[in-house]
Amino acid sequence: MQGLGSGNVRVTAVDDVDLNRAALVVPRMEGVTVNQYETRGQAIRLAAKELMLDFMRATSDCQPGQDGMRLSPMFRACGFDWGEYPKATSSNQQYWVVALVRELEAEGKVEHVSPSGPWRLR
Repeated sequence: MQGLGSGNVRVTAVDDVDLNRAALVVPRMEGVTVNQYETRGQAIRLAAKELMLDFMRATSDCQPGQDGMRLSPMFRACGFDWGEYPKATSSNQQYWVVALVRELEAEGKVEHVSPSGPWRLR
């Protein structure tokens, strides 16, 4: 992706970012703007959404019309669990993944099978 770290860049696809070089490398503080951090955060969120979709595509329970899968095993299978820490338990860490799947739901890619139940692909 050209221009990552050079101001107002909007990442629109995971393929736009070399995550090894751009999104996960901490830049030197000289000349770094807040927009650079936002751009890197967008890249990380997009990569996380793609990882979740890849997992769901590869899992039979997550296929359209199937029973679906609860969020906690998907969260752990995708490597999003940092382990247990004081005031940052595994259960608490899942909240940002809820936002991730809600965004995928808003994009029409996944559906919540029941209000407090499993998720599957549309």
